[in-house]
Amino acid sequence: MALSVEDQEAVGGDTKTDAADRLRAGGMTDEGIKSRMASFSIFDKNKDGVVDLKELKEGLFEKFGTTASDEEIKSAIASFDTNNNGVLEADEFVVGQIKRLIETRQDEISNTAAEGKRKEMESKRLEEAGASSAPSVEIVLNSDTGFGTRAASCVPYILPLVDATNYGYHLLSQAPIAATALFPFVALFRLIPFGGFLAFLFLSQQSRNPSNPALLRFNLQQAVILDIALFIPQLLISLLSLNQEFLTAAEPISDAVFLISVGAIVYCWVTNLATGRYPNKLPIISDAAERTTGPQEDE
Repeated sequence: MALSVEDQEAVGGDTKTDAADRLRAGGMTDEGIKSRMASFSIFDKNKDGVVDLKELKEGLFEKFGTTASDEEIKSAIASFDTNNNGVLEADEFVVGQIKRLIETRQDEISNTAAEGKRKEMESKRLEEAGASSAPSVEIVLNSDTGFGTRAASCVPYILPLVDATNYGYHLLSQAPIAATALFPFVALFRLIPFGGFLAFLFLSQQSRNPSNPALLRFNLQQAVILDIALFIPQLLISLLSLNQEFLTAAEPISDAVFLISVGAIVYCWVTNLATGRYPNKLPIISDAAERTTGPQEDE
């Protein structure tokens, strides 16, 4: 069934007719094409056969109540603009997917900003606590390194491990055994309201408890700082996802962050359990943990 002349005219001339032909060539039925054209015509206010930045921005707000900046709209257009002419033609116009893409990116930026602010405040507090400690005061360390302390020192790293899974979806999808092993921990943190935040506060508080063994306190603090460090690549990935040219770099960066995080955590586990020594060879992170928890016994 061919489209009627009225259907073609309703969406604006030769450009739309060409788009309809491309949709048909791609296997879309005439009914599907008619529905696509009808949706497209709502956004194509001036009937010039394309939806530009202004039309898309206004149309999303009028139809769905979705608000977006010019940069967000421009980025969304670039994601669907297959012929790179800076506007959307009818065969490129999938309004549901465009709306979801914009809202997903907005949620990612909002969540990243909130998490970053939380961790920045905690990092600042930890720095102030470290700066205010009096080095002249003699500190009596609990130097217990028994197996119970070693095992307990491994537990705090579950927090950064769970947060690292946010970077490992691609790799974990190819390793179902590892994904299954991690699932209970991830589910527990997601099930408890503010589970990650509460765990973060608990680890921070216990790292300052002088009655805890020094080995445990060091690992508590190092796990907290490692978790804070995971925020930095998330910000980078969120910024890259806004630019179509760099979008392909997001996945390998996520994979690398996940593998490095898991490697660091495994190193800490093995060092704790096998030797009872401080796993203090993580660049920058271990130094920060040592400054915050205070003096340690010589190994």
